[in-house]
Amino acid sequence: MINDNTMTHGKNICNQLKEVRKCIAEENDIPLEIEECSYKGECRGTCPRCLKSEK
Repeated sequence: MINDNTMTHGKNICNQLKEVRKCIAEENDIPLEIEECSYKGECRGTCPRCLKSEK
């Protein structure tokens, strides 16, 4: 079962991690394209789609 609090908390973590990646990329002149997450399911902030983008 999907819990709205878990999803909201997870999305907040996800957004913070995206912001960190963006800052690191900018500081190091690394091109980075961040797509909007459309993951459907219980999000803990590190969903499979987000983990894939780290690599």
